[in-house]
Amino acid sequence: MSYITVTRCRLCDQKLSPPALVLEDQPAANNLCESEDAALSAPRYPLALARCPGCTSVQLTTTIDPWVLFGDYSYVPTGAAFAAHWEELTAVVGPPKGLAVEIGSNQGDLLAALKGNGWDVLGVEPAKHLAAKANDRGLTALPTFFDEQTAGAIASDHGRAALVVATNVMAHIHDLHGAVRAVKRLLAPDGRFVFEVASLESDYAKGSFDRVCYFEHVFSHSVTPLAHLFSAHGMAITNVEEIQFHGGSLRVTVEHGARHADEIYARARCESLPGQVATAAALDSFALLTHRTISTVRDALADLRRSGKRVVGFTAPAKASVLLNAAGVGQATIQYIADDNPLKVGSYVPGAGIPIVPVSSLLEDHPDVVVVFAWNLADTLIPLLPRGHWLRVVIPMPTWREVIV
Repeated sequence: MSYITVTRCRLCDQKLSPPALVLEDQPAANNLCESEDAALSAPRYPLALARCPGCTSVQLTTTIDPWVLFGDYSYVPTGAAFAAHWEELTAVVGPPKGLAVEIGSNQGDLLAALKGNGWDVLGVEPAKHLAAKANDRGLTALPTFFDEQTAGAIASDHGRAALVVATNVMAHIHDLHGAVRAVKRLLAPDGRFVFEVASLESDYAKGSFDRVCYFEHVFSHSVTPLAHLFSAHGMAITNVEEIQFHGGSLRVTVEHGARHADEIYARARCESLPGQVATAAALDSFALLTHRTISTVRDALADLRRSGKRVVGFTAPAKASVLLNAAGVGQATIQYIADDNPLKVGSYVPGAGIPIVPVSSLLEDHPDVVVVFAWNLADTLIPLLPRGHWLRVVIPMPTWREVIV
């Protein structure tokens, strides 16, 4: 079986409440396909979001085999916005103090930034082709998942780490207790674990379900369940910073210790107030908003098609797959999606069957409407589009809006 159904909380083992948000079955968003037929027949899995009444964690009710999701991973965070973010994060973690280990190091861009600042670096990346790219750049990346065995081997071979860092990884891990045990085993007594995750509070406020409801993100994080998680392992959250990157994220710092910083307890209390992120009512409201958003996108694209407009897409993140499959949109409505990631060009969006072409194809074309799926990067992407053709640009999420360039 390539997936399991989860009925008990992954963090505290209480029985999950009935799912508050249920979408149509979807394929794995980043598992791009080699042909249109393969895309249209891609395996689909139950997609639903539930809340734990105990620790308040919000999580999917399905876990797909991680090798299916990450063994041939096509997501590569590139571009000026990411480069600037890696430099900023490198500055935030401070001056080098020895070994820095990155969980989910992808092709090594953050490792390179840390190394450039004087850290000894080592990455852990299960996608072998991405780990190989990092190694080809003179970095060191282990082609495996981060677990207790891997952490022990690193500590034995390289010593314990002064810094463990993870960006957009802690939402992906089914066994977070195992991951935290591994971090604790690897982290030096005075070391820090710094990780970034999408902010559930931000997603609730914006209605950005395309960041929440896809299979890589088994968790949608807020501070309260994270505090419970680390307390269970004798670790303490010493700081939480809200950052705007990726459409709204939390940057969390964790150290060895029994007591969280006072502001963490205060924030947890605020999260449990009526209607706030830790409550069932907040998830119910998010579910209602999600269905309204899907209807809005479906209807707006159908109107463009009926009016004879040629519509194409720009950028093919997982968000595109989630939104297109939720709205039931295919190649009849969006002719192609342009993206410059060589791991994606020539592939097809799973479920939707839309081809992914180089950005050069879009620049040579004259469509009527371009849909920017990486809405969190829209400000940097729109200037790359051709001008002077009265091109209409749609940013479909979190709220449908149009601009003319």
